[in-house]
Amino acid sequence: MERARDGARDDWETPPEFFAAAAAAVGGLDLDVCAAAETAKCARYYSVDDDGLSASWAGARVWCNPPYAELRRWAARAAEAAESGEALLVAVLAPLRLETRWADRLLGSPAFRGLVVPPRRLAFFRGGVEAGSPPMATGLYVLGQLGDLRALGRLGRVLVRA
Repeated sequence: MERARDGARDDWETPPEFFAAAAAAVGGLDLDVCAAAETAKCARYYSVDDDGLSASWAGARVWCNPPYAELRRWAARAAEAAESGEALLVAVLAPLRLETRWADRLLGSPAFRGLVVPPRRLAFFRGGVEAGSPPMATGLYVLGQLGDLRALGRLGRVLVRA
């Protein structure tokens, strides 16, 4: 389990319905790089012990709901994997904090395809039980090979680079 700087838990499980809709919208996801056995959204996953930051994302369509305390590192890894072609696609579920360096890294990446802004705050889970929403809105940053950008519209408003 990751800990935030203030010592609070930093392991919020992706809402299952949102993951299913996101996976369908991007044409499937097959590697969860920030998971635990009980929270993994894909059959193939990396736990804290596996160190998803260092592990290979080769040829994968990646789901990344990173610990918020480590967003800068995860955003850099996601952008690098998509830009180099190591990962075919990377979908990062993270706060809508567009003024931050880590968000700028994702949004400024040549591999950036779109940012989905859900119509309401997502309710995350802990231990399979709904545990509430974070104090800020969350978005889905999509990088890499994406066929039909319009499919993301099923998840919320989609922002793209002009």
